[in-house]
Amino acid sequence: KDWLDRLEPDQANFRAVFVWSRSLVNEASAAADAGELGLRLVGALFWFWFWNGNRSEGLRLAEEALAMAEGRPLGAARAGALFTAGALAMTTGNLVVARATMRECVNLNRQLGDNHGLAHALVFMDVVSQEPEGAAPPRGALIAEAEALFRAEGDRWGLAHALHFSGLLALEQGQYSEGSSRLEQSLALFRVLGDSWEAAGILTILGDVQRSQGKDAAATAFYEESLRLYQAVGTKVGIPSILHNLGHITLRQGDPGRARRLFQESLALFAPRGDQRGMAECLAGVAAALGALGQPLAAARLLGSAEALFASSGTAMWPANQADHQRQVELMRAQLDEKTLNVAIGEGRVMSLARDGAGPRFGRRGGGCSTAARGPGVATGRRAAPPEPAGT
Repeated sequence: KDWLDRLEPDQANFRAVFVWSRSLVNEASAAADAGELGLRLVGALFWFWFWNGNRSEGLRLAEEALAMAEGRPLGAARAGALFTAGALAMTTGNLVVARATMRECVNLNRQLGDNHGLAHALVFMDVVSQEPEGAAPPRGALIAEAEALFRAEGDRWGLAHALHFSGLLALEQGQYSEGSSRLEQSLALFRVLGDSWEAAGILTILGDVQRSQGKDAAATAFYEESLRLYQAVGTKVGIPSILHNLGHITLRQGDPGRARRLFQESLALFAPRGDQRGMAECLAGVAAALGALGQPLAAARLLGSAEALFASSGTAMWPANQADHQRQVELMRAQLDEKTLNVAIGEGRVMSLARDGAGPRFGRRGGGCSTAARGPGVATGRRAAPPEPAGT
């Protein structure tokens, strides 16, 4: 938190340095090291952008730095910038970009013999991978390789990071006991290391596990501890996820009005970060609350908007939310005939989310954050995309 506080006031200076690095490239385009400053800057600022919420800006600058230095022999600097671009693309829901960029990062670190950089890249590459069953390497193999590298280096933080993501993968595959065990190992390491931010994120996921099993009281306890940790370190990064999750619990407990407010508050925090997956989850949550409030047409339109935003980001609904979501879809089907439901969902796919000082509102396309057409339908129950890190 201390270093984040020190870096926060210097954001304008970082931007000025980046503009200056761009001018160096323009003035010395033939120089072999032209563009290195931009690459080094974005490589060094990954965790700052990740934690302060400016992920879309970080991704834009990283992609620009990589483009400016294209074709130049800047291996180590390029590897760092590739990691920043790939990881930020993942956390903002741009999985297509994340896969291509992180794959290049893995390959470059192997060539450079940088095991530390390789281990971190392997974790993220496994998370964004969508290889079919039986493909080589299978899901989890890259994280297992990363775990071995972190253990060999004695890097406990890196090991905790890998255990975190391997736990997420196990949960995605329905292995709740194994996933919870790995997450608890990760949590214990982060507690020992004094990393409250990472610990808070894992507590949120453990709450999701309890919520998916209908254990709302236990889930709420995890969420509340996570919230206390985030508040103690003075960050809002993980708070929108917690508000969203509490919205689902509140809806199950029969208070759709309060649930709607929680989803909307969460949406208002996700939107400025450009977190498309988080925004889509909240739109689906608001839709569920509207359905429970007896507004099925408005609910169906927002469901269409959520589906479109999942599609444009290449993501899908978080596994812990799918059972609640399916119940709400069935409620809509009971309230509307099939034709009316499909028309309303279709209308929602061409709506946009407008953001201004008054907070989120919904209107026809023409401003705000576009929600383009969806691929795998939220309401169809298809397999979810790989999960992003908790708290994003």
